[in-house]
Amino acid sequence: MTDEEGPEVSASEEPLELREARYRALFEASSTVLWAADPTGRFRSGQREWARFTGMAEEEQLDFGWMAAIHADDRGRFVREWAEARARTEVFVSEVRIWSQTHDEYRECELRSAPLLAEGARVREWVGHLVDVSELRRAQAAVRERDILLGALVENAPVPLFVKDREGRYVLASHVVSELLTGDPEGSVVGRTDDELLPWQVAETIRANDQAVLRSGEVHVVEEMVPNEGDDRWWLTTKFPLPFDGDEPASLAGIAIDVTERHRRAEERAEAIRRRDDFLAMLSHELRNPMQAILHAVNLVDAQDADASTEAKAIIHRQAHHVSRMLADLLDVSRMVHGRIDLTTGPVAIERVVDAAVETVRPLALQAGVAVRVDGRPAHVEGDETRLVQVVVNLLRNAVTHSRQGEAVELSVKTTDETLTLEVCDRGAGIEPEELERIFDPFFQREQSLARSLGGLGLGLSLGRTLAELHGGTLHAESEGIGKGARFVLELPRIAEPRATPDAPAGPARPKGELSFVLVEDNADSREMLTLWLRSRGHRVVSCADGETGLKTILEEQPDIAVVDIGLPGLDGYEVARGVRERWEGPPLRLVAVTGYGREEDRRRVAEAGFDDHLVKPVEVAVLEQLFAEEENAG
Repeated sequence: MTDEEGPEVSASEEPLELREARYRALFEASSTVLWAADPTGRFRSGQREWARFTGMAEEEQLDFGWMAAIHADDRGRFVREWAEARARTEVFVSEVRIWSQTHDEYRECELRSAPLLAEGARVREWVGHLVDVSELRRAQAAVRERDILLGALVENAPVPLFVKDREGRYVLASHVVSELLTGDPEGSVVGRTDDELLPWQVAETIRANDQAVLRSGEVHVVEEMVPNEGDDRWWLTTKFPLPFDGDEPASLAGIAIDVTERHRRAEERAEAIRRRDDFLAMLSHELRNPMQAILHAVNLVDAQDADASTEAKAIIHRQAHHVSRMLADLLDVSRMVHGRIDLTTGPVAIERVVDAAVETVRPLALQAGVAVRVDGRPAHVEGDETRLVQVVVNLLRNAVTHSRQGEAVELSVKTTDETLTLEVCDRGAGIEPEELERIFDPFFQREQSLARSLGGLGLGLSLGRTLAELHGGTLHAESEGIGKGARFVLELPRIAEPRATPDAPAGPARPKGELSFVLVEDNADSREMLTLWLRSRGHRVVSCADGETGLKTILEEQPDIAVVDIGLPGLDGYEVARGVRERWEGPPLRLVAVTGYGREEDRRRVAEAGFDDHLVKPVEVAVLEQLFAEEENAG
């Protein structure tokens, strides 16, 4: 102890006045007001601190006058409650409004008093204190109002919005969340966890995402799947921590948007890419097979063995036709996707369609060792006969392809007054239930080693359904499963049998003879083969390889027919046709365009340029022969 500190004095030795002054200074520095009343609740003397808070003079406080500072609406309750507490001799707490001269208003105050007992448990006096709790109550009211507002905003939000505590219990949730997780628009998830509401695998994933946010204290954006009445919904959820409790967040909140359609589109894109890649790989395989056969056949043509040479030519013809059919299917798919398949409609006898289709498929059926049986009846529909034959050919080809050697494919035709039903049935590979619709998707391929051995791009069913719908009909598949065969059902609107019309008398035919051709084609092999084929038919041909030479040659030679490729170096085919039409002074000329494009706008451009005919590569020999026959017979 230093001299400045002076001698130590115990608390019991301190003067009473000093101790009172110390406690009085302490309470004056605080917002607490001390007061004392006799056993009946009267002030026997003025209370300086009561006067300081309320502004009441000390003489005004005497007896029960001190209660005048209590708001009139609270005074009666206070008097009654304190009387009950005094009767029980227990601590009394009450909250009332008391006038404050400092604030010049009534303030929310807590009055607390306790009995000071003398010997024999007799109340000597009541001592108490007053605490101004106005700011606390206002803050609490603001918190309650904020909570009510937040709760209303969250509950009525039109999107999934929620707050969870650290244990994963929902504290707040929008009605969207409640309905999604409970299936009840009036349901509530507050107080429940995802483990109680969702399958455990889903709840486990969501819980792991929540814990990652709580551990890191950072915002996380995640995709989560929530099952909803058998329909899985995908949500892009932003989860963020709420105010910290110590070193870690006390809770987390989240808001989600439904990305199910985006997720499905992404899956569909991935599936489309997979099918495209599978299709391209299969297309490469399918094109290699006929090309290999053609190359071997070309070598046999050069052989001295006449029989081998004849067989080689048959192989070349068969495989070239196979490649041509695949390319035609690809072209039709392009037209189908862009809605550009045109129909030339009229009354069609279904027996003609069936006969033509069976005849077309017969070589494939013979090769596979599969019989085709027909049970039909005469009937008519309104449609494009060529396209209807294509539909039935695709159905028969599909049935033969998926049948085993020695089995039979059955085609039947049934009718009602309004509907024609054509069924193609096989007892072959069968179809999984989940694939009964997918088989009609473009480029869809089933795993079938037999099918791959017989070739085909798998586009026929997709084309068949589109053509059936364009005719106002339907096409669907039925199967009891793998190894149990399949039935394809084509339904078309039936029409009455049209009245027969007498044949018009045939006009005089111009005798067949030599035609003169100019062939403009930049591909040397195609130009040479078509030139040789035309000359083998007795026609005169002049060929050239570019547009400028072709235009000059056509004008000089003045042929009966000019066959012009569209994609030429120099002047293209359109420019050649326009130049010919502008400067032509000879006899009637038939201009034929040959192109790899068969869309409607391509046909329109060809016609506008001055062509008479539009042929799409690869051009079938039968098409050329028909065209030349028309020219020979023109009079």
